[in-house]
Amino acid sequence: MKDVLKIKGFTVQNRDPLMLKYKNSKIIVFKYGVAVFITKNQEETDLLIKKLSPNLENPFLEKEITTEELTVKKTIKKEQIKNSTIYCNKADENFQIMLAVMIGRSLILEFFENQIDKQLDILTNILHSFENKGRTNLSTRQLLKIVGRAMKSRNLMVSQMALLDKPDFTWDDPVLDKWYPILDDEYEITDRYEILVKKNEIIFSDVEFVLNYLESRKGLFLEAVIVFLIVFEIVIVLIELLIKN
Repeated sequence: MKDVLKIKGFTVQNRDPLMLKYKNSKIIVFKYGVAVFITKNQEETDLLIKKLSPNLENPFLEKEITTEELTVKKTIKKEQIKNSTIYCNKADENFQIMLAVMIGRSLILEFFENQIDKQLDILTNILHSFENKGRTNLSTRQLLKIVGRAMKSRNLMVSQMALLDKPDFTWDDPVLDKWYPILDDEYEITDRYEILVKKNEIIFSDVEFVLNYLESRKGLFLEAVIVFLIVFEIVIVLIELLIKN
């Protein structure tokens, strides 16, 4: 997001992660492309989106956007998570930031899950083609594009390794320290990340196979060219001999 400090009506409440305040609403923006809105209703959220949208850089396509809603209610009774609602005794700014961190991680994981599953499907189809026909009908250019997209998704995920790091501000607060593992379990952050890592390993193995295939295909092409040149040279020599005779 560009020129954050110049957006009229918004003030910076926190910088890591970036928290902006607009009237009675707040928005927490993460570097990996997730924004968490803290509002009273959908109308306030829509208003914030409308005001911030012109300042977005490289926004996701609409079909790539995922959303998640969470309601927070204060209670003096038992603290718990039930039906996408958190009942808690404390909901100060740090608690809100921690919730935003966990929701943000859940959403970016969902984005990576969708991207990696698509790449796996494509690569699996290519492997099935090799299994059934011993070859693929895809051109070298098409295969390289598939490899490029797969490696891009992999590199994006690897660059977000901090997804498993516990935020520093939770260590010194007993309430946040208690809630963090509960939220991690609720959104299955650790489990989902480990599954993604395993899927990435499969993708990397498939990509290596495709690259080796491209290398062998290139080698076969060069061999065919060399054989053609040798045959061509022999034909030229034979023609010269016939002319002399």
